[in-house]
Amino acid sequence: MTIRQIITFVFLMTLFSCGQINNKPLKNDAKGHEKDSNAVKQNKDTLAISTIAINNEALIDRWNFNKYLKDSKTSKLAKTIFNDKDWSLNNDSVLSFLDSLTAKDKEARPFYFKVITNSYKKSDSYYSEALGSAGKRYVENNTKEFLNYFIGENAFSNNDLKIWAEIVMIEVDFIASNEGKEVLKKMITKINLNCKDCTSEQKNVLSSFIIAEAKSR
Repeated sequence: MTIRQIITFVFLMTLFSCGQINNKPLKNDAKGHEKDSNAVKQNKDTLAISTIAINNEALIDRWNFNKYLKDSKTSKLAKTIFNDKDWSLNNDSVLSFLDSLTAKDKEARPFYFKVITNSYKKSDSYYSEALGSAGKRYVENNTKEFLNYFIGENAFSNNDLKIWAEIVMIEVDFIASNEGKEVLKKMITKINLNCKDCTSEQKNVLSSFIIAEAKSR
């Protein structure tokens, strides 16, 4: 059961219990106060469960970002870009992050996906060329993994999806200037084939990505 389902269940149980309170005969305690001890206990339990559910939802770290932010082996530059703080473009250092999109350690990929997404804001002509090439190659060869970043809890934002459309279009436009205007069409065909057995959610994200690409031209 998901966290949202737990909260919904708890909410419904709260409504149910409130309805039962009105139908139960009230008892007098020794001090003459009317109360229903069972109802009071049930409400306290419900509140406790609700608090736990909400706190657990807040603690969710689907992408294990905290692991890499706390790791002393993660470069300070990567952490700075991840946190979207001011940083100076160092092409050699930032270029090394591009290979992490397809790192053997798949658990690390989302962290660097975020780093690379944020790095786009400061990309210059030299870095943009490498960024576009790596980005297009990643989306074409890891289509489903890419789409899953934008689905479910803690998903990347619509703005991040637009940024990735722009990243990929850097390479598409570069190739098109040398090989003609069919480049985008060929890419769309390829990623659609990669997604022929995708879920409806994945297909919706793919459609949004393709539309964003067209708009970024």
